[in-house]
Amino acid sequence: MGVKAKLMQGHITASQLQGEVFIAPVDVLFSQELVFQPDIVYVSEPSKVKDKIYGSLDLLVEVVSPSTFKLDLTDKMKLYERHGVKEYWFVFPLEKTIMVKVKSKVLEGFELEVEEVFSL
Repeated sequence: MGVKAKLMQGHITASQLQGEVFIAPVDVLFSQELVFQPDIVYVSEPSKVKDKIYGSLDLLVEVVSPSTFKLDLTDKMKLYERHGVKEYWFVFPLEKTIMVKVKSKVLEGFELEVEEVFSL
């Protein structure tokens, strides 16, 4: 995932966007009771980043494994929607597929081919 995060950060820098990409482990707090550690997180507002990331996210990436499938695709997806995550990707490495949910396009012009994601 590190290479993908670097590509994402490179696009942010080249496009002169604000924000930063973080790679797990990093705690994301939607509330005191809801703490998550997505695999990759993009936050455009530096004020949300302190010792942890607080509040809604712009973009997150979750790598789904057979053991987390139900949790990721039901519970987490509902929570991400409820807490205003603008864009989230679920990566299925065994199937070599990516499911993207977009409320608002976050990184305009950033594209990765599916084959590219799994070959890096």
